[in-house]
Amino acid sequence: DFDIISGNKIKLNEQIVYDDSKNEKTNIELININDTNYNLKSLIIHYGNANSGHYVNYSKKEDGWYLFSDIYVSKLDETIEQILDKEKSNITHLLYEKMKR
Repeated sequence: DFDIISGNKIKLNEQIVYDDSKNEKTNIELININDTNYNLKSLIIHYGNANSGHYVNYSKKEDGWYLFSDIYVSKLDETIEQILDKEKSNITHLLYEKMKR
């Protein structure tokens, strides 16, 4: 965001709450839009402020979730729920893949 009074950029650190009123249980890993299912494949995370920082990526592969950061890749023992809870104020993008019918 931008503060017009101070002229400074501001990083927004607010948690976005996902609400799917069609389902009894909120499921961010699998969503349905217009009768098409999408599966969560990747999260982009930003650490830092509006002027500087570092981006990392969590991506889902066949055997689990991985953390990608500049020069290293590590397989995680965490579930997607644990990752989302830990990173909730740093998530900038949720990337989904359209599932085959």
